[in-house]
Amino acid sequence: MRRGAHRERKRRSRLLVLLSGGIDSAVAALIARDENAELRFLTFDYGQRNRRELAAARAVADVIDPKARHDVVRLDLRAVAESGRSALLGAPNGGAAAAEFRYYVPGRNLIFLAHAAALAESDRRDAVYIGSNLQDARRRDGSGYPDTGREFLRLAEETLRRGLKHAASLELRGPLLDRTKFEAIRIARDHRFDLSLTWSCYLNGARACGSCDACQARLLSFHWAGMVDAVPYRRSPTQALLEALRP
Repeated sequence: MRRGAHRERKRRSRLLVLLSGGIDSAVAALIARDENAELRFLTFDYGQRNRRELAAARAVADVIDPKARHDVVRLDLRAVAESGRSALLGAPNGGAAAAEFRYYVPGRNLIFLAHAAALAESDRRDAVYIGSNLQDARRRDGSGYPDTGREFLRLAEETLRRGLKHAASLELRGPLLDRTKFEAIRIARDHRFDLSLTWSCYLNGARACGSCDACQARLLSFHWAGMVDAVPYRRSPTQALLEALRP
């Protein structure tokens, strides 16, 4: 018998990847795949207006690892949507309240991570990957999102570990926490991944609007990455980019 053949082989990591259908989660999934791990994908259908991202998440999962299980879980956020303050959950009521929330969904990542942690514990997953990036994290001027960023994930990980009985070492990994969106685009390019499979627009439709915050951030990020976005837009991408570049 060959020396060392009796040794137990190292177990492959078992990773749960949150897929939204956007660029960041797709790139996080590519990075997870690089670890030669056993992947499982999780997408949430929470009644979002941009239903197109659900189809995008399925397409991304099929390309990155067609053999991996992909769960699309329905979450009922109708009680939150009734306020009419989040444009992602329905048409906003208008006024200052709508502007305050705009494309923010209260507690979204907290809800997602709690559900993901429960699934990870029940399925014996070692880590949960999330596509949070440096660009989206809350900044000193109050912009950005409070449920992203390194400090949020650290505290969320500590809380979840304390609340899990059989997964006290579960990790929350954000491989893009120190990277901007245009850096994520370059990672996808290096992996020869087709980003036209992804969807960022906050509105629904066959073509991206080119005007919402997500579209403008996407257009700018492709510009900074020195690439052209292949996703179809309702108007000229050049016109939309010029609008995004305006101070």
